[in-house]
Amino acid sequence: MLHYVFEGSLSECTIETYSPAAGQLVAHLEAHGRPRQADTISADAIREFLARVLETRASATADQRYPSLAHCSPGWSVREISENPMDRVDPPRLEEQPVPVLLDSELRAVLAAGEAKSFTGRIFV
Repeated sequence: MLHYVFEGSLSECTIETYSPAAGQLVAHLEAHGRPRQADTISADAIREFLARVLETRASATADQRYPSLAHCSPGWSVREISENPMDRVDPPRLEEQPVPVLLDSELRAVLAAGEAKSFTGRIFV
């Protein structure tokens, strides 16, 4: 079974943020019939997990899973394996998410709503 530890002095909040990635990796390995022992987790298995995250979630989610696994993976090499599989895994590529731009008419409506004298006058559809 994979036991993970986090490198360095991370805050409790950071550990809470990073921990789910390790659990999700283990769940992915189980779901795909891959061994979960630390000495059997390959870079390919991690790449497969990150690819699955990219298929099912926003690219920013996969981008967050990568450092989460990188922070917990030193525990694999220190305690259970001689080679860290994360050393051979590149971070996922983020997809650009363009922000919608307001049309001139929409911008005028926003500005006009801000000039209203009452709260209800500032509500626009």
